[in-house]
Amino acid sequence: MADFKLAEAATAVAFAPSDASDECVHFVPFIECTDVLMRRMLAVGLETGSILLFTSTDGVDWKMSLEIDAGYVA
Repeated sequence: MADFKLAEAATAVAFAPSDASDECVHFVPFIECTDVLMRRMLAVGLETGSILLFTSTDGVDWKMSLEIDAGYVA
């Protein structure tokens, strides 16, 4: 479990599980399941209209990867 300390109030959250699964290992033997494939993503919409995108490979340690300014959000 992770706690997120944000400067603004969060108004929306969306989660995407990792891209990899057992299929990656068993059905596609020539593709190695790397950290990129194991990445989980969490998008947090802020009250200001900005969106923060966090990524994690273990679901515990999250790193902010991208901030989309409110001016770019439709």
